[in-house]
Amino acid sequence: MSSQGLEQTDTGFSIYTIENAPSETKPLLEGIKKTYGGFLPNLIAVLGGSAPLLAANVALFEQVEKISLSAIEQQVVELAISNQNNCEYCVAGHVFLSRKLPQEPLIAARSGKSIAEPKLESLRSFAVEMVRTAGSPAADVRDSFFAHYSRQQALEVILLLTLKTLHNYTNNLAETPIDEIYK
Repeated sequence: MSSQGLEQTDTGFSIYTIENAPSETKPLLEGIKKTYGGFLPNLIAVLGGSAPLLAANVALFEQVEKISLSAIEQQVVELAISNQNNCEYCVAGHVFLSRKLPQEPLIAARSGKSIAEPKLESLRSFAVEMVRTAGSPAADVRDSFFAHYSRQQALEVILLLTLKTLHNYTNNLAETPIDEIYK
């Protein structure tokens, strides 16, 4: 706890609640909490320390909801990126969010292992390679991806990568504690 009674991460970032959030982030936090059925994830509570970052998160999430990748494809990408970026919080969160989806490809994605199904493996490999090479994937990885996915979907992977970078870097810097519901 800080001297002002705010819960903090081990690296000193505040974990805001609706009651103690800065006035400029309170409305966004209230909206997110309502969307999550009354639950405010610690990641979002930490993002509440910056109105521009929290607003960017909301805007990115709204766009992610419009992409053409299926739910399992999105989770493969998000788990692969979070694993590559060593974000334990996001891996735990996506394990929880994807609990009703087929688990074999998701276990592989979150473990950094190959997926047996070639299409999903090309997606996982592409996402990891995009992170590893800062957007310059090797030709064989790129070509394997394009054998199964469109150029539009490559751009959608970049959108997911952008959102995951925001989340992974925030969590890694803040050392955001994993919510009990995700454990």
